[in-house]
Amino acid sequence: STSKRDDCVELMACIDREIQELEGALPLRICLAAKPGGGKTALCQRLVLAFLKGDSDFLQEYKYLIPHDQNQIPVFLFLKKMGSVNLTEIVDMDFADITYYLTKEILGMRFSDEISFENFRALLQEWANNGQLMLFLDGWDEILDGAKELLILNKLKAFLESHQRTNVIITVRKSFKNEDGSAFAPFGSDTAYRSILPLDDVSVGRFCKDWYHLMYSDPNLQNGYIEIIQ
Repeated sequence: STSKRDDCVELMACIDREIQELEGALPLRICLAAKPGGGKTALCQRLVLAFLKGDSDFLQEYKYLIPHDQNQIPVFLFLKKMGSVNLTEIVDMDFADITYYLTKEILGMRFSDEISFENFRALLQEWANNGQLMLFLDGWDEILDGAKELLILNKLKAFLESHQRTNVIITVRKSFKNEDGSAFAPFGSDTAYRSILPLDDVSVGRFCKDWYHLMYSDPNLQNGYIEIIQ
């Protein structure tokens, strides 16, 4: 039937895009989902640290999630902070405004004292134009306002339209849906879904075994840990 044929065409297009993403040919448009407390924020923050420290071993472990080159400049934003911004204020913002506001919320007034919005916008555009910008938009489901979500998404899309080489990871809880009950797909068919699954008994056992061997194979690490817990 026509419907089934259309579904197959859409599925093949999604598969083709994911292959190109894994080859680094396309910018990332990832929706990372997990249950509440499932580790979305922790994983993204760890990836940010890996980029900043040049931790190639850790990034290599997560190449299925971050397959692009490691020369990325990460920008991590807590979207929950948009809850305190009036809808009318967001209307007057573009995505660079939103990014600056949220960065200031995380880093405090010292950040805005040291870097002006004009300089920040210039840096953001430079990173984006060079294909170095990696946006981590954490907690989309914590905006808690459908009108704000739509407005912010449209501003994000406008930014990406002008800076198409920008990589984006949006995190949401697994059960999150749009206000109309439809599945959350911020970039339509270009959205690549990734999930963090709960640890099963085998995974927990493997983690404990690895932790034990790591601790007792490195006396310095072991002693350091003992000092911390004491």
